[in-house]
Amino acid sequence: MTDTYFLINWAGLNVGDDLLSETVIKEVLPEKYELYLASHRLSSHLENTEQILGWMPLFEISSNISELARFIGAIRDSDYVIIAGGDVLRPSFTSVLPLLCSSFLNKPVYILGVGSVGMNSPFWRAVFRCAFSSTEIVYTRDNRSMELISELLPKSTEQIVAPDLIFSYDLDAQNSNSDAIIVNLRYVDEDTYYEMGDELTERLADDLSRLSVEMGYTEIILVPFVDDTAIQVTGFQRASDIPILSDLKERLKERSGVTVTILNRRPNKEEFEKILERGDVSIGMRYHFVITSLLADIPTIAVPYAPKVDQLSTWVPALGKLNYGRDVVNYDDLRLLCEDPNREVTNQVEQCVELTEAALEETKRVISDGSRSERCLKAQVGSLLLILAGTLANMILRYANEN
Repeated sequence: MTDTYFLINWAGLNVGDDLLSETVIKEVLPEKYELYLASHRLSSHLENTEQILGWMPLFEISSNISELARFIGAIRDSDYVIIAGGDVLRPSFTSVLPLLCSSFLNKPVYILGVGSVGMNSPFWRAVFRCAFSSTEIVYTRDNRSMELISELLPKSTEQIVAPDLIFSYDLDAQNSNSDAIIVNLRYVDEDTYYEMGDELTERLADDLSRLSVEMGYTEIILVPFVDDTAIQVTGFQRASDIPILSDLKERLKERSGVTVTILNRRPNKEEFEKILERGDVSIGMRYHFVITSLLADIPTIAVPYAPKVDQLSTWVPALGKLNYGRDVVNYDDLRLLCEDPNREVTNQVEQCVELTEAALEETKRVISDGSRSERCLKAQVGSLLLILAGTLANMILRYANEN
């Protein structure tokens, strides 16, 4: 008998989330499976997958009755619900809705490789306590995320803290022609993130221009992990990495004769792997850009913009970091990281790979055991009421915004 899985994550707009969905499918699901998906958009690498029974637009479900009905029907028809990767546990109805639907239908939930943010409100903690009622396993990528939700989980829920799922990704990039600096940036202006002033691109342009001349780099490659498609989907102008990378490109052109190349869309897996093969040093902000650069064994410098990037140091203590916007950056430190990369990083990354693979093996064991949470009528009724109330509120807000 072929089991049916429902994979829910934020794939379709961000390269990192696309790699996460691919990792779960390859590393967690059995050889034979059927699959429902809910995400921002259907990732291109999954478009022709025969096992996919249906795809749903995750961010329309909470305010669209017909999509919500399809979503609940898919959970009803699934044997397992998997929520994977990213800061998906956050105080929002879109985040909690898959958990509530699974709780109402008493379907086992496996939460894998996630972060949690902003879970301090008594209201949201009560909502998530109800929503977690059918959760069998929670695997967070850092201790802080687990501390935020641990006491909300059923006592029977297995709790795992391990490095991000991407550390188990099978990256096919041979770093043999390294002659370029690879850079990824994103805008930062959200309350939950560190302040990153407008001086970021100005100061980084100065440092990169000097570095490329002194160390003989032939090209600086600017790589968006999120492109302008995100603006169309979210309506948020700064959702895309391309505008800030374009700003950096213009500043670099004023300072240096080195070739500066910017991708006009986010790369697919094969394109990104070819870019990594060119990298002699990688400087990045986005969490999964930093991890994939580390996996490619490129000397990598993280520009922390949020706690999750800083917390990578829990797993990779030797990771180089430049705290633009908070501390004065010493150019000599940057050059030293490029000239004499810390080889301890390689060993620490290998340990992360082993820990992540062990966490995934434990996840597969729990799934294969076929465990089910005991049916809790109180949690089911509470979940149903929260689904109805949240959907009604979202529909009213949507109507108000449209009119």
